[in-house]
Amino acid sequence: MSPIDYEKLFALYNDLLIENEKLKEELSRYKTNKSSVKDPTEFNMYASPEKKIALFMSLFKGREDVYAKRFIHSQTGKTGYAPVKYPFWKNQEIDYMPYNSEVVNEHLRGKVVAGIFPITLDNNCYFLAIDLDKGNWKEEASIIREVANQQGIPISIERSQSGEGAHIWFFFEEEVSASLARRFGTLLLTTAMNKNHLIKFDSYDRLFPNQDTLPKGGFGNLIALPLQKVARNNQNSVFIDENFMMIDDQWEYLSQIEKISTPRLMEYIDAMSKAVNSDSPLAISSTEQSRLVKDDFQDTVQLIRLKQLMINKRGISQKALTELKRMAAFQNPEFYQAQAMRKSTWNIPRIISCNEEVGEYLVLPRGLSEKVIALFQDLDVVFTIEEKLFRGHEIAAHFKGTLREDQTEALENMLKHDTGILCGTTAFGKTVVALKLISERKVNTLILVNKTTLVDQWKIKINEFLEL
Repeated sequence: MSPIDYEKLFALYNDLLIENEKLKEELSRYKTNKSSVKDPTEFNMYASPEKKIALFMSLFKGREDVYAKRFIHSQTGKTGYAPVKYPFWKNQEIDYMPYNSEVVNEHLRGKVVAGIFPITLDNNCYFLAIDLDKGNWKEEASIIREVANQQGIPISIERSQSGEGAHIWFFFEEEVSASLARRFGTLLLTTAMNKNHLIKFDSYDRLFPNQDTLPKGGFGNLIALPLQKVARNNQNSVFIDENFMMIDDQWEYLSQIEKISTPRLMEYIDAMSKAVNSDSPLAISSTEQSRLVKDDFQDTVQLIRLKQLMINKRGISQKALTELKRMAAFQNPEFYQAQAMRKSTWNIPRIISCNEEVGEYLVLPRGLSEKVIALFQDLDVVFTIEEKLFRGHEIAAHFKGTLREDQTEALENMLKHDTGILCGTTAFGKTVVALKLISERKVNTLILVNKTTLVDQWKIKINEFLEL
C-alpha cells in the first residue's frame, strides 16, 4: 500500500469516528425524548391523537348537536360559516351533524375549518371568548392581558386564523349561565377601558357567547376553533405569549390552562363591579370620577369647533380620554329589545358610540361642546377654542304669528344655546316655535323629516308663519 492510500484511509477513519460520536449524541437525545413521551404525568406534543382530541374537547365545549364549517362561495369567492347538515339522501331524524371527536380530528388535521356554537340549549356556556379583529388588536390584547393579570384571572390568547386578530379565551370548570359569563366579559372590558382609551366600544359586540339566551329558532353566534392545521402551518390559529410569539408546545400549554370555578368567577365579578360601580359598559366609578383632576390635562387643551368638536389629545391622560369618549356613547335600545324578545342581535351594536380618533384629535359630536367646556371649567383646566364652524348664509325672514307664553319660554331658552332639542307634547306647536327660531337666527336652515306628509305640513306652516 502506498503512503498516499494510507493517508486517505486514515483520514476517512477519523471522519467515521467523528460521525459515530454525533450519531451517539442523536441516539441519546432520541431516547430522552422517547422516555418523556411515555411519562404518564406529562402531556405534550408527543401525546397520542386520542389524548389530544380529548383535551381539546374538554376546553372547547358548546352545543354538541350541531357544529359549523367554513365554506368558500363558488361565485364570489368569499368565505363564511354554515351549520353542517346531513346529506339529503340520508334519511335522518335530525337535520344537523353533531360536534364530536371526528369533527375535531378533521379540524386539527386541516381537512375542514370548524366552528363551535358556545351557547347551549340550557342558555349556558363553558367558556367566554373576546374577538379582536381591528388594526390595533395587539394593543387591545395587551391591555386586556394586563388587567386580567392584575385581577388574577387566567387568560389565554390565540392569534386568529387570518393572523390579523386574536381570540381571548377564559375557560370555566363547569358550565355557567351565558348571562353570567357575558357580565364577566363586560366588566373586564369596562375595567380595561378605564385603564386605556384604546379599547373600543365595539369590543362589547365581540363577546362569545353573543347573547344571554339562545335566539328562538337559532344557534347564536359561532366562533372558529383554534389549532386548525393549515392556518397553524403559518403560525396562525395558535396560542401566543406576551410577545405575540407562538408558544412552542401548544398541547403542553393547553394541558396547563387553569379553568375558573364558579365561586372564583363570582369573586371576579364582585371585585370588578365595585371598581366600576356598575355593570354598565358606560359606567365609571365615583372614585374614578372624583380622581379626574386638573393634572389629567397637563397641557392647555386645544378645541376646534367645526361640524364636530375636535379635542387635541396631547397631554390628556388615558382616564380622561376614556371619560370624554363615554360622553359620546349610549346603550342601543334596539339591542336590548331584541335580546329581551330572544331575537337575533346580529349586526345590532350594543353600544352606539359617536366618537372617533383622527390623528392627534379625539372627535366628538358638536352638541357636546357645552358639556366638555363645563367639565374643563369645573376642573380649572386651561383650554382654547378655535371657531371654524360654518354659520350659514344670511336670509331675510320675518315671523308673521304670535307665540303663546309657554312657546315663548321655550324659544328664549333655545336662543341661549348653539345646539339643543325642543321636546314638547302633541299640539305644543313645535313647528311654529322652530319657524320663529329661524326668523331670529336669520340663516338658511335644513329641515329633515322622515315622512313625505310632514314635508307637506312644513310647507304649509312656512307659508303661513314666515315671510321670506
